[in-house]
Amino acid sequence: MQVVEIGRLAVPSGRLAVGDPLTIDFSEPQAPLQRRTPTGVFPVELAIARFSDPADARVACARVRFMPPDHPVHRWQPAGFDGDDGDNIEACYGVNAGMGSFFDATVCGSVDEATSDAWLAAAHGVDTWTWLVAELGPANVVIFSSGWGDGFYRSYWGLDADDRIVELVTDFDVLLETTYERVELPLPLPRGRVAHPTLVAHGVSLTTPLLLSRTAVTIDGRPDVTLVLSDGSPVAAERRGPACRHTWKKPAPGVALIVEVPTGQRPLALA
Repeated sequence: MQVVEIGRLAVPSGRLAVGDPLTIDFSEPQAPLQRRTPTGVFPVELAIARFSDPADARVACARVRFMPPDHPVHRWQPAGFDGDDGDNIEACYGVNAGMGSFFDATVCGSVDEATSDAWLAAAHGVDTWTWLVAELGPANVVIFSSGWGDGFYRSYWGLDADDRIVELVTDFDVLLETTYERVELPLPLPRGRVAHPTLVAHGVSLTTPLLLSRTAVTIDGRPDVTLVLSDGSPVAAERRGPACRHTWKKPAPGVALIVEVPTGQRPLALA
């Protein structure tokens, strides 16, 4: 992990906003976050995660820092948008262009396709992440790559012991990994529904054809479930509405079907 400062954010109104800068209509007012921040100019920092491939670096988190680096965060609070019901509604924004941003809600200006192209052309690129500070109206927009790319990402206030804002952080889910529970089913499978207790507990409905094929199953309602054969042979998947049909070639004796069911997330183990 490495923390780098990429520029300074102008906050003239104390009302911050977040979002995908390449899909936002900056000619219209943007919904700010609920809390008011100090006004002024503040550093924007990125937490860069580097993996086993030295060229593969990703923006794990981005933050606006309002207090000095040695000022501790006492607790975290989900950053809801202004107008949301309650103080703990999470501000989650969609990314469709692989970029996130911070900007003051007073930022206003025409950002057409040519402007967006100019922003991308002017962006600083390092390995697999980029950043840019773009002047717009009375303030600016600080733009940065969003982790692995497109998705939905949440922001959080870092508060001190007196409930003052220390920083605003957007988490791009790079430092989380999915946990799985694996079920091994001997082949060939029985016909009809496979009522394995682990699959039932996780809401996985797995059925095999009543006639003909012994090398196919259908899974309903869980598009995130994956199937593999224990010998490494491929399993093809074909989505049919809410269901997915999985097929494979007739395996060698003793080969089992492995069903991998996502069960949650945990912090990524860092070297």
